[in-house]
Amino acid sequence: MNGRPALSFDGTNTLLAVASDRCPLGFAYRGTVACVFRTEAKGRAGALVSCDAAYAPDNLADDWGLSLGTDGALSAHFGFVFQWDVEIRSRQKGLDDGRPHVVIFSWGGEDRRLRLNVDGQADDRFFAFWRKRAFLKMAFGGMPNGKGPFFAGDLAEIVLIKNHALNWPEENRLGWALAERYGVQGHGFMQVDEVKTNANKLVSASPAIETVILRQPSDQTVKRGAEAEFEVVTAGGDCQWFCDGQPVEGLTTAKIRVSTAELPASCRTAVFDCRVTVGGETALSRKAALRVE
Repeated sequence: MNGRPALSFDGTNTLLAVASDRCPLGFAYRGTVACVFRTEAKGRAGALVSCDAAYAPDNLADDWGLSLGTDGALSAHFGFVFQWDVEIRSRQKGLDDGRPHVVIFSWGGEDRRLRLNVDGQADDRFFAFWRKRAFLKMAFGGMPNGKGPFFAGDLAEIVLIKNHALNWPEENRLGWALAERYGVQGHGFMQVDEVKTNANKLVSASPAIETVILRQPSDQTVKRGAEAEFEVVTAGGDCQWFCDGQPVEGLTTAKIRVSTAELPASCRTAVFDCRVTVGGETALSRKAALRVE
């Protein structure tokens, strides 16, 4: 998307699911999800991001998600078993225009509101029922149960922020960085490092952002002279691989190949990890071991 890597979905039965034991949100009272999306077809409904969760400690189920309607409007919802189903719809319709758009969805902040921001235009709703929840299955391009409606298009720069609902200055900072990076036309985010609040107080816009690495690199064992392959699956961002803690020139893609023939004969082990950068913030992958037989 805009010359950068993205996850592509064909709108039929493609989705990327994240297992419950790897869901990066874990237990949380509040949080934020953001991404850049672009559609492939007009008038087609589809789920961009969705998640099943359970209240602690009684494990009552609930869910939340971001989805696109047939009118091209984006909606965010929180659904609760035996409680309420709260939904916010974007002011804009026609977001299925094949161009990049930024969406940021936050829940459970200090003002106890759900907030949906699309291309700098925000809407929110008050909601009083907040409890700690365990976020379980997560899916991109569809629903966690493997069903549709499936999204047809691209998702990039998926960002999750655990236990923190962005305030307006933080939201604006992240939105501006993503919108400028992907050439979002006519967006309403502003380029500022500090933003005046209604109380005339300056608030620093510096959220703690956790970039989602959807799949971590795995350990590899190969024979001397063979190639080893390491890969991280992300929804965008810049990659830089490290070997034994040192950056390796030229290894800047999500998938890399390492020739063991180039390693010293005495070298039988090495450790590789990847740094992924999104909107000025970084996340590190797990350390994957390379063993040479």
